[in-house]
Amino acid sequence: MKLACWNIRGFHKPLKQRGVQTLVGTQHIDVIGILESKFDDKALQNLLRIRFPGMKATHNFDMSNKGRIFVLWNPTRVDLTTVCLTDQVLHARVKCLMTQKEFCISFIYGFNTIVQRRLLWNDLIRFGANCSSPWILLCDFNNVLTPDEKQGGLKVKNYETKDFVDCVAILDLLDLKFSGCFYTWMSPKVCSKLDRVLVNQAWLSSDLNGHTEFQAPGCLSDHTVSIVSLLEDQKQKPKAFKFFNMWTLSEKFLDLVLDRWKFEGYGTCQYRLKQLFKGLKKPLQTLNRQHFGNISSRAAAAKRRLEELQRNMLHTGTILDEYKQLKRKTEIVMEAERLFIAQKTKINYLK
Repeated sequence: MKLACWNIRGFHKPLKQRGVQTLVGTQHIDVIGILESKFDDKALQNLLRIRFPGMKATHNFDMSNKGRIFVLWNPTRVDLTTVCLTDQVLHARVKCLMTQKEFCISFIYGFNTIVQRRLLWNDLIRFGANCSSPWILLCDFNNVLTPDEKQGGLKVKNYETKDFVDCVAILDLLDLKFSGCFYTWMSPKVCSKLDRVLVNQAWLSSDLNGHTEFQAPGCLSDHTVSIVSLLEDQKQKPKAFKFFNMWTLSEKFLDLVLDRWKFEGYGTCQYRLKQLFKGLKKPLQTLNRQHFGNISSRAAAAKRRLEELQRNMLHTGTILDEYKQLKRKTEIVMEAERLFIAQKTKINYLK
């Protein structure tokens, strides 16, 4: 099941309509909220007939003359019932017809000023106080949550974020895990995280799971499109093979490489090199499992054993035969831990 939300800023242009139609079709979107459409009810009905036949729609056009929020859904896969409407939010209840899972959903488009947005925060707090179900919010708040969510332009002041921070704290909301773009809106000089997907604690304790991908908007908008995937198979994909520098500390490493660096066959130089590396993959994985698995735990245990032996020797004044060998093994495993952490930190930094 997939949900989406997009601030498209004016939906009269055929290029934008075609773009959303393609998104719904290629991504298999079941529910999508369109923000700042500047549509009216008549234009929406024509759009459904031409671009989205078979889909149903709801909107808050009666609350605002600027076509702020409308929602499309596929009635063959989803049952959506509108619960409450204001000029800044559309609350609904969704039922997945395939899994029978139910949850609350809110599509939000906040006003531009702090004073106007206070009505939104109050509405969300009221709705959240009466919502015990899993709840997901797909939003363009027109507001950042922290100062580091804006780059360029004037610095963010505390009074600009205070109401938003208080609302999130009161409702105990968290960002749904996400990938893709961090900043979700851009102008020629400013990037900000105005769009986000939030969930409540009931959602986290449910089996709905979910993951958001913020995709670049292309020429259709200055906001990213938010795509939420729910109820997908949670089986982990096999992890890609990675070479760890700590393996070179093993006495068996060079012998293992020399023994496995063989390939009898034909092909291009690139193909033969690939086969040589492929022959090393399983032996190195075995080496890692036997000698470097849970390296931090191994290092801590080796350090404890060495310190215990040192205390006994310093207490009795007797130098034990195994001390030199144990000290060497502890140095190797602690150096292996250091290399592992350094390599992992470098990868995270590069990302």
